[in-house]
Amino acid sequence: MARIDFSRGATPEMAARANRCSLLGGAIGLSIEPKDAYYPKYDFRHKDNSPNKWYKWQHQRDWFWYQVWGRTAYNPNLGNRDDLWIAMFEERFGPAGEDLYKAMKWASMILPDAITSNCFGPDHRNHAPEFEWGDNVKAWSKSLPFDTQNVMSPREWIDNLMNGKLSAKATPLSMSAYLAKEVEMLRHHIELAKSRIKKKTPELQRPSNRAYNA
Repeated sequence: MARIDFSRGATPEMAARANRCSLLGGAIGLSIEPKDAYYPKYDFRHKDNSPNKWYKWQHQRDWFWYQVWGRTAYNPNLGNRDDLWIAMFEERFGPAGEDLYKAMKWASMILPDAITSNCFGPDHRNHAPEFEWGDNVKAWSKSLPFDTQNVMSPREWIDNLMNGKLSAKATPLSMSAYLAKEVEMLRHHIELAKSRIKKKTPELQRPSNRAYNA
């Protein structure tokens, strides 16, 4: 199961919301860059004779990404059809499919919430939370959230506490609680999926996914 790259996921609900918003302002369509837009299409990460090589082309690895963004672009109402997406996972992974789908949904919330609450810049070249800590606690205390309208920075939160100010914004503590819950549920569903795998395939060979080992 480990070779599903959860960091490349997006829940159908999030994709559907994005597709609906793409029509704001009189737009008539949208253009989405796939995950491998600026990378080779062939899997050069593994040797051709490696037992760890289970896909040849990047679109085979990112199969669910294409399903989600393609289908919800044509029909955003499919964003709430969990039964449709679970059926895809069950067809591919058998009895473990539903829990792998639920793990994907929880995992897909982690990076958006992390970057929403602590962001060094709008681009992954500024800050890629899936690859780096984002410096030390002192640097974090000076950082700003990506969504400054709905999430407090550490300094704003401390200022409110010291001066008795009230705010409806999410605090750093509440955002960290969301992230902890998301990681907990991700691990829970991965463990359930592991117990339900009847037949190992190259794609489900070992729990080496970064999300599992986080």
